Amino acid sequence: VRVIEEVAAAEALLQDADPDLRGTLKIAASSDFGRQYVVPAVAEFATQHPQVVVNLSLGEGLVKLVESGTDIAIRYGNLNDSSLISRPLLNNRRMLVAAPNYLEQ
Repeated sequence: VRVIEEVAAAEALLQDADPDLRGTLKIAASSDFGRQYVVPAVAEFATQHPQVVVNLSLGEGLVKLVESGTDIAIRYGNLNDSSLISRPLLNNRRMLVAAPNYLEQ
């Protein structure tokens, strides 16, 4: 999956950087995506870089990224603020379904 490839690419860049990374990294992600993809990646990152404190916020609410000091946000949909830099991670195809009895109502 592309998300895993993106995380691997980011980790490769970090491996070439200062091995003693330190500081705080604030990440915001939607709950489902965060639990499935971000939490495992953050856990691995934290073991490799113990001097980095990762603040991970999972939720569906909109976060004012600049005002909250968020470094990385992973969200579904279009980017409304053109001053931010975005990269697509993957396509998310959704389908609306309903039971026949519900549609009869």
